[in-house]
Amino acid sequence: MNTHLRAAATLGDDAIELRAVKRTVQEPRLWVSREALPATFRERLLAAGATIEDGECGSTRIAPPTSSSGVTFWTSADPLAGDLLGAAWAGSEHGDARFAEQHGSVTPILMGILNATPDSFSDGGAHATAAAAIARGHVLVAEGATWIDVGGESTRPGASEVSANDEIERVVPVIEALAAAGARISIDTRKASVASAALAAGATLVNDVSGGLFDPQILQVAAHANAMYCAMHMRGTPGTMQQQTDYGDTVLDVVQALRLRARAAVDAGISPERLWLDPGIGFAKKLEHNLAILRELDVLACLGFPLLVGVSRKKMIGELSGVVAPRERVAGSLAGLALAVAGGAHILRVHDVRESREALAVAAAISGRA
Repeated sequence: MNTHLRAAATLGDDAIELRAVKRTVQEPRLWVSREALPATFRERLLAAGATIEDGECGSTRIAPPTSSSGVTFWTSADPLAGDLLGAAWAGSEHGDARFAEQHGSVTPILMGILNATPDSFSDGGAHATAAAAIARGHVLVAEGATWIDVGGESTRPGASEVSANDEIERVVPVIEALAAAGARISIDTRKASVASAALAAGATLVNDVSGGLFDPQILQVAAHANAMYCAMHMRGTPGTMQQQTDYGDTVLDVVQALRLRARAAVDAGISPERLWLDPGIGFAKKLEHNLAILRELDVLACLGFPLLVGVSRKKMIGELSGVVAPRERVAGSLAGLALAVAGGAHILRVHDVRESREALAVAAAISGRA
C-alpha cells in the first residue's frame, strides 16, 4: 500500500493531502489529490469500470460505474479505495460525534440572528437599540433558537468597517442581559478586542466570518477563554469580497481553505472539540458558487467538524425565487434550510426561528437526523 496516500486518508485535524471525499450513500465518489494517486491505483479502478476525471485544481474525481452497488464497489475494486472511503465516513462521523457531545444529540439546531446594528441587510436596523435587541433575543429563544448570534457590524456585501469601540458598545449590553437570562450567546465579529469583550460579557462562542484572517489575534482570544470558535470561509473583506470570486473548483477550493483555517485555529490553542466550520454562503461567492457548495455539503462534512450553514434571507434566495425584499424571503429560506440539513449541516443560522423550527423538524425526520 502507498503509505503517502494512506496517510492522506486521515481527515479532520490531520488532513494534509486528501482534498475531499463525497460520502453520499447512494453514490460514493472520491475526490483525491492528483499528485497522491499512484498510476496502478488509477489503472485498477479504470479496469473495474470507474469513471475518472481530473479537475482544474489538482484533484481527481472518481465515480463508480452506474451498475455498481456503491460501497461494495469501492471495497472490492481496490483496498486503498476502501480505506479512503472509510476515512471519509470516519471524518463525517467525527463531526457528528463532536456536535452530539456539545449539544446532546445529532439533531441539527438553530442559531437565531440578532443584529444590533443600524444597517443590516435583512432587518434594516430594527434592533439597533439595546432594549430592542434584548427583547428580540428573548423572542428568538422562546421560538426555539439554541444559540443567539449577536453582531454589532454588518458584513453584507459592500459594508463599511465599524470601529471596535462602536461594536463593543452595541453588543456588550445585549450579551450581558441575554446571558444572564440563560441564553447561549455567540458573538459575530472579526475583531479580537470585540470577541474578548463579548466573552467577558457572557458569550461562549466566537463566530468569525474571516476565519481568523482579518485579525489573527482573535484565535488566541478564543483559545485563552476556552471558547467555541466558528471559522467561516471568506475572501477579502465585506467591502471587497464580491470582486474575489475566481474559483477553480469551488467546493474543493473552499474545503482546502477551511482546512487551513481549522489548522490555524488548532495551532492557536483552540480545542478541535470546540471548533465549527462554515462555508460562507454569499461571502465572496456568486449564485453558482453557493449552489455548488450547498449541493456538496457532505464534502465539507468529511473534514470532521460540525458545520454551520446560513442561507436565511440571502441574495441567492432572492435570485432564485424572484423575491426582492429580504424580509419576504422566508419560504425560499426554509427550502434552503431543509436541503442543508439533508446535506449534513448541524447548525442553521436563521432570522425566522419559529418557521425554521417547524421546517427543521420535518427535514431532520425525513433525512434520518431527528
